[in-house]
Amino acid sequence: MPKYHLVQRLAGLVVAAAVTVAVTVIAALATPSPAQAGPNWIRINAFHSNLVATIPAPWTTNNLVAQQQPYSVNARNGHWQEVAVPNAPGMVQFVNRRSAQCLGLGVAVFTPGELIDQNPCNASDPTQWWYLEQDPLQPAYRIYNGASWMAMTVENGSVLAGARFVQRPFVGGANQLMQIW
Repeated sequence: MPKYHLVQRLAGLVVAAAVTVAVTVIAALATPSPAQAGPNWIRINAFHSNLVATIPAPWTTNNLVAQQQPYSVNARNGHWQEVAVPNAPGMVQFVNRRSAQCLGLGVAVFTPGELIDQNPCNASDPTQWWYLEQDPLQPAYRIYNGASWMAMTVENGSVLAGARFVQRPFVGGANQLMQIW
């Protein structure tokens, strides 16, 4: 083989190797490590209405009541993170993406119909703890409050946007079933 063809072939191999290295480096940089991936944002979807739990504007205010609204990928007030409660097996807190506050109950913890609202997260406050139990008949959860053991419920079974979330004893209503996506 003439010298010219050897040089040309060697140059082609060098270019191919450089392209392979560049693609590998770009792929490695574009893929976050599990430690860098960030939280897994979910939505709490009311089974009966197909609307999601959101916090209304001005999002970061304490005691804002959760309400159902249509889901929007860009509406961060409808995105939640499930955070395991330390030293309380099976319990989670729901942290809102926009406000960084947790869902919980107001002052009337043991009253049916008590509004579910947001406040600064406090892992030692059982009114902010939630227990998810798979419903045996539907692809949804019964979500119970850790202090009252009443179920997260859409008020009056409403299917309208803006309906509030309250707690009620679980009676099997479709408005008491939530899907986590």
